[in-house]
Amino acid sequence: TESGLSLVAPYLEDCWLLTWGTSGLGLVAPYLEDCRQLTESGLGLVAPYLGDCRQLTESGLGLVAPYLEDCRQLTESGLSLVAPYLEDCRQLTESGLGLVAPYLGDCRQLTESGLGLVAPYLGDCRQLTESGLGLVAPYLGDCRQLTESGLGLVALYLGTSGLGLVAPYLGDCRQLTESGLGLVAPYLEDCRQLTESGLGLVAPYLGDCRQLTESGLGLVAPYLEDCRQLTESGLSLVAPYLEDCRQLTESGLGLVAPYLGDCRQLTESGLGLVAPYLGDCRQLTESGLGLVAPYLGDCRQLTESGLSLVDLYLGDCRQLTESGLGLVAPYLGTVDS
Repeated sequence: TESGLSLVAPYLEDCWLLTWGTSGLGLVAPYLEDCRQLTESGLGLVAPYLGDCRQLTESGLGLVAPYLEDCRQLTESGLSLVAPYLEDCRQLTESGLGLVAPYLGDCRQLTESGLGLVAPYLGDCRQLTESGLGLVAPYLGDCRQLTESGLGLVALYLGTSGLGLVAPYLGDCRQLTESGLGLVAPYLEDCRQLTESGLGLVAPYLGDCRQLTESGLGLVAPYLEDCRQLTESGLSLVAPYLEDCRQLTESGLGLVAPYLGDCRQLTESGLGLVAPYLGDCRQLTESGLGLVAPYLGDCRQLTESGLSLVDLYLGDCRQLTESGLGLVAPYLGTVDS
């Protein structure tokens, strides 16, 4: 028991550098039966003597996991006791994560400081699947108010559709700034195939991105590959967040143009969604016109009301050359008649 453990603990000093390792741990594990109820105070007694267990592997973790029952209520202070010994768990897989997950009871209210303790050990979780993410999601209670700095800690480990599991915990990220967006952008590799449904999950949390600049737009643009087939309904999800893009320049227009695939069939109603954000495009040149022209397929039957939407943005096209006229002519069908 813990009381007995306290009797022998003082005699374990020579074990400070004892090369236990996983195999050595297997020799003593069977004798820890009464320690199945090991509390944090008991954990503190043995923690200093786990020197070579700094390289504790997942198989070794499996040996001690059954003895941590009272640690189901492990607090952050207790978590800090074992965190330094999880170095080889930096490559902790989902199966290993499953071993410790049941013992993180009080960590349901895990704060960002506590999150910082475990974050460095989730290396292989960079490609964390939804099932793995589901293991930790219930323990992110206080992270419902996760700040940008905290978001940077977990961003590394988000898989594609796993966004849906963490979305409810992004409360304070409703005011996510571009600097915060920069924290997560590099880690959204699996989100390069982000669908419209996934886009809908994160859209509500882009509050301060209503003022998203072109530099910010450049951060997310590469991850919209499946949005190359972005429909009008999907376009309506992001439209409200493009306010600073009202002054979108041609270079900025070039960033988003490749992702408007299904908008090749953009209707007048869809055109109305983006029209208000083309402020600096009032001086759109022919080269800029060439960027959007291929996406006006259904506008081949553009009506006069639709024509009035784009007419505002053709300022420099008042000097439109024949080549420029050839770009827009195919889309003026109804107006010709």
